[in-house]
Amino acid sequence: VGKGGRGSFSLGVQKAQPPPSTPPPSHSPPTAQLFSSSSTPLSSQPSPSQSQPSQPPSQQQETQHPQRDRRRSKRRSTQAVTSESQQSPSQQPQQPQQSPKQSPSAPEEGLLGSEGPLLVRPLGDDPSLTTSQLNDRGIFATCRGMLSGHSGPVWALASTYSYIVSGSSDGTVKVWSQKNLACKATFQAHSGIVHAVAAKGNLVISGSSDKLMKVWSLDTMKCTHTITDHDNTVCKLIIAHNALFSGSYAVIKVHSLDNFACLHTIRGHTHWVRALCVGPSGYLYAGSHNTIKVLSLKTLQWVKSISAKFGSVYAVDVANGYLFGGTYENTIMVWNLETMRHEKTLHGHTGAVYCLCVHRNCLFSGSYDNTIRMWSLSTFETVQLIRQHTSSVDAVISVTGKNLIFSASADHNIKMFELDAKTS
Repeated sequence: VGKGGRGSFSLGVQKAQPPPSTPPPSHSPPTAQLFSSSSTPLSSQPSPSQSQPSQPPSQQQETQHPQRDRRRSKRRSTQAVTSESQQSPSQQPQQPQQSPKQSPSAPEEGLLGSEGPLLVRPLGDDPSLTTSQLNDRGIFATCRGMLSGHSGPVWALASTYSYIVSGSSDGTVKVWSQKNLACKATFQAHSGIVHAVAAKGNLVISGSSDKLMKVWSLDTMKCTHTITDHDNTVCKLIIAHNALFSGSYAVIKVHSLDNFACLHTIRGHTHWVRALCVGPSGYLYAGSHNTIKVLSLKTLQWVKSISAKFGSVYAVDVANGYLFGGTYENTIMVWNLETMRHEKTLHGHTGAVYCLCVHRNCLFSGSYDNTIRMWSLSTFETVQLIRQHTSSVDAVISVTGKNLIFSASADHNIKMFELDAKTS
């Protein structure tokens, strides 16, 4: 699994047709809800079976757009993986049908209103956990607020020290205050789905299925640049070494943050590049279908490659000498960063794993199964199962210097979680 190779790749590929451009629908005014610090999880929680999405549609209905060619429970068969790799990126994802959640006898009172049941499950409430995993009981992450305002699934999140930035299928980018969760600005950004956002300093960059990237100033709250270099949907954005890296179909483009000119086009992948992260020692990790490649940020050459039959890689992150990959196979793959050998496979999710986030000694994963799992990086065991969303969890991020985690979902909402000292 961990077979590595060296050298530069320059593979010619036939580009897939991007999704058609459609104007964004109208959206509802943004609202925010804060939960009081005294809020506690309810003891009466729905069973795992109640919160799972309905049975997936037939394979003929599984064609999706490039960022999320999934929206269904993963079928564990070679045929399913083969079908997934051949999907057209041009169609909208189907939303899973949700089972109703149990309602509490009285809603938790928040600072700005009320919210339904706090579906943050204590460690011991997950029947899949073993006795050894129950020794360190406790609530590690508590939901403190909800950001509402998008009129479509929220695909992407980014953060600065003061703001949270979100991108949605409604074509908008929203800027939220971390202090009171109020929406500070709404950018009518794109004519397609906003699949990716990145932020640094006073800059926000958005990428979309309309093939465009746009640069926004947080000082003026206006668009300053429009980047038109991509031929297909922009799936992922990341800022590293004073440059903007953007993943699309079979390519990664590198743009200057000074004038946003295209500096390089990096080839080597043969499918959508959906996952990007920067690790130690100046390497960028790029996930695609059945492949993760390692790029030297100094030479912009591929130096290593991992190939395996795990379907699409939707998320990558690095920590503690490990590379983590969230996959179509419902699992999180773990590789040794030095040897690139496969070390572990983390099981627990019942749907594809769309997003990963490392915060101190914990790994957070979001999935099509509507849940967030919190994993210990010491034991690689689940220490908390969070059920706060009513549809797939598509993005999860931490805020530098703060004990805060934000998650975004196809239920149109963003949730804020406060972490206690046990996560340190």
